[in-house]
Amino acid sequence: MTYRNPAIPASIPTERLPMTADTPRRAVMADVAVRAGVSVMTVSRVLNGFSGVTEETRARVEEAVNALGYQANTAARVLAGGRSRTLE
Repeated sequence: MTYRNPAIPASIPTERLPMTADTPRRAVMADVAVRAGVSVMTVSRVLNGFSGVTEETRARVEEAVNALGYQANTAARVLAGGRSRTLE
């Protein structure tokens, strides 16, 4: 059985995907969003502490984060933000 990440378009053949059900991988924000039933943007707002998210939604996202063992990818954050936040 092959795991299909919802963030990967269905047009990509399954046999070309490197991940399978028995291949461990890190949970990504899209996985958290699917489990919580919200958008990736909502997951981002919760994780970054922005207001404008209901307590019910915040609780669902936090439950999904805990259940999946999600941890932010520091390297991806540095690449996306252009700053490493380290002293030089």
